[in-house]
Amino acid sequence: MNTHNYNPALLQSLPRELAGFPYVIAKYRKELVPELAGHPYVEALPALPDDVELGRALKRLPPFDPRERELPHAVRIQLLDRLQELVVPLPRLIRLARAVIKMLRTGYKRRRPFSAEDNEILRQLYLQQQSGEFVSAAQNGRAAQHSMALIGSSGSGKSYGLRQIAGLFPQVIYHEELGKWQLPYIFVEMPYDGESLHTLASEIFAELDRLLPDANYTVKFGEGLNAQRRLALALKLAYEHGVGMIFVDEAQNQKVIGNEPKKRARRDAAKSNPKSETPLIKLLITQSNVSNMPLCMSGTLEMQTLVGGTRFSRSRRMSGRGSAEWLPLESSGLLESPGEFELMLSSIWPYCWLQKPRKLTNDWVKVFFELTQGIPDIIVKLYESSQEAAIANRSEELTEALVRAVFKKEFFVSEFGIVALRDKNRLMLDVIPDLYLPDPVDSFLEDAAETPSPVGAAVDAATAALQKMLNRQKKAAQPKASSKPSPAPASVSVELAADSDLRTAITGQASEDKLNHVTTGA
Repeated sequence: MNTHNYNPALLQSLPRELAGFPYVIAKYRKELVPELAGHPYVEALPALPDDVELGRALKRLPPFDPRERELPHAVRIQLLDRLQELVVPLPRLIRLARAVIKMLRTGYKRRRPFSAEDNEILRQLYLQQQSGEFVSAAQNGRAAQHSMALIGSSGSGKSYGLRQIAGLFPQVIYHEELGKWQLPYIFVEMPYDGESLHTLASEIFAELDRLLPDANYTVKFGEGLNAQRRLALALKLAYEHGVGMIFVDEAQNQKVIGNEPKKRARRDAAKSNPKSETPLIKLLITQSNVSNMPLCMSGTLEMQTLVGGTRFSRSRRMSGRGSAEWLPLESSGLLESPGEFELMLSSIWPYCWLQKPRKLTNDWVKVFFELTQGIPDIIVKLYESSQEAAIANRSEELTEALVRAVFKKEFFVSEFGIVALRDKNRLMLDVIPDLYLPDPVDSFLEDAAETPSPVGAAVDAATAALQKMLNRQKKAAQPKASSKPSPAPASVSVELAADSDLRTAITGQASEDKLNHVTTGA
């Protein structure tokens, strides 16, 4: 059971054993938001945190003792694996956590157990289960929009970040007075082809069975239902078990999203009757709106085909409400005014098991950014592999030559993408759709130039106007020489100087004594 929570009252609900799985008994706090006051599902959750509290709750600093540098070589190489446990509460993670918490709580608004609204939702879900036809939320009054998207380059930490945010909540809560279970969230993975309703239903059944082992839904409903009725039943059961939010990972898994060059993909999209939104996605979003179970779709940059493009009806559903785009970390080049890349590197640098540790300098910032281009997964792996090489060759010290040699030897598979990002080579980047996100306006202008206009001069004039607007935006966005990047949301920045724990978490500037007493919160 993950007890990494920021609400002391909830921590008093100690895990118990029932049918062989851990859960917490609901302990209710007073909700300050008037429309959610008295709502058992909401009041059983942690209270709303501020940004500093979120930073403290999300950080995960593995233990480290400088005396471990004297341990045998094989032991220290094993200890390097701790770097994979590190979670740095970067500004992007704090903003995303704030959005997820808000949407999850808002989704419960109309779902007070046994209320008239709750009964009506259950009725609609039952009808869908029986008929196998998903009813649009618009047919039931105002269509609530409870969808958000997290799109990012491969290796940016999307899935890991979402699971850290989900860990702020207990996985299973039992409401004794109501006789109800509450699962604040579930994680499922988009079927590999982006279309199989049976596969997605199986994912939901399996997740419910994992959290509620006595449920046995996978066996009960493994056969005898067609695909739509089976998925409708799975989502209805998720609703009945108080699922607050559904995270759908690998959302880029669709037949229409392949590894072709960007130009070919855009030409295919320009053909008549394009298949850029699968029935499964439509059903998920419809069900999210009907049931008020918020949906967070997470995927690589290829997912832009799903939520972006020229279909405004599609893109608006997953815009706003905290939707985010996680590209590689940006670097200021200076530790004195750090960007997210410097914050990340500063956080991992103290975790050095070499007998001759090196001080982090701006020169090291330059080297690591050149070789990783701000991709978090590569940053951590390169630092880990470089230390392992220094331990193995008995040099016990990082040098630029060693780091570059390790990159050349162990990261040759990733080198193509790193070089493409470094050189901003469009021809190379076009064949790496999960790493590079082209400017949508630039893409539109290129398409407009390649595709004959059906309405002639009017479209040409609109394209010219759009080009002028783009040029003005790019000029306005150019940073001034004196500008410095903001390392964190404003409220966090104000508190950083006075909050040593959070400063430690996002700068890594901890004393050795501080690191000796750090706990992971797991």
